[in-house]
Amino acid sequence: MATEFENYLISSLNLTGNSRKTYMTTYRKLQDLLNKDVHQASERAILLAIKKASDKPNTQKLYLTTAIKVFDLYDKKTTRLRTNFDRLIREIKQYTDSKLKEIELPALSALKSHSNSSYKAKDWKTFIITYLLLNYQLRNQDLRLFVTMDNNDLDNEGNFIYLAPSYARVLINDYKTVKTYGGKQFNIKSTKFWRACVEFLDGDTNGKFLIDEEKASNLSHIVKRHTFDGVGEAIYFKTIVLDHAKNNKIKQLQTLSKNRGTDLSTIVDTYLKE
Repeated sequence: MATEFENYLISSLNLTGNSRKTYMTTYRKLQDLLNKDVHQASERAILLAIKKASDKPNTQKLYLTTAIKVFDLYDKKTTRLRTNFDRLIREIKQYTDSKLKEIELPALSALKSHSNSSYKAKDWKTFIITYLLLNYQLRNQDLRLFVTMDNNDLDNEGNFIYLAPSYARVLINDYKTVKTYGGKQFNIKSTKFWRACVEFLDGDTNGKFLIDEEKASNLSHIVKRHTFDGVGEAIYFKTIVLDHAKNNKIKQLQTLSKNRGTDLSTIVDTYLKE
């Protein structure tokens, strides 16, 4: 029944290619855990299997989302699945909020210095990642970028850094709120950024991923390794938000909201309220 579910994802849901791949991978894992087709299992069996598979709320959320989509395909009742999904969303938000409040934020100047140092050290990947976090507030998933000099590589589903002769174009088509905000595009005229991308390719005319695709399931950990003191993209974002708010940079906050693909009121509620 995997083919039927895959066809449903393609024909009935407005999902990007990477999202469909993620759901299909999770579907197969869940099927193995249940030892039967997902739609033939009970809600209780699915919840027990998910609990056994992982104790991480975000992983459980992905399993639940996949199971709900399967049940929707077969018009099966999802009351228990959705109740547990709503509970997980609350737990994830509470956990994230508490962690953000616990952390002592670095100075924005320290984040910028770290990025500049990586350029001087010719650590091209670190510079590219931190430059995009600082200037365009990308999320972890946005950084699944394919770097290329061939515009024939570009499509409407993936994320790309296209290197034109004198500038870089960043296209983000696969991110959390793409259905609401549509694809994002940034033309970057920074010579340093352009050079870092060219050096990163190191003569590879076929292009290559900024973060190896086989390691993309660990995006958060990979990105953290490249950030200042391993703080990760969420802390970069909060530091920038607070700096703009403290200096009454309203227009910059609005631009930041657009870059992030997040409503400004949500940013205020999440990052500026005690």
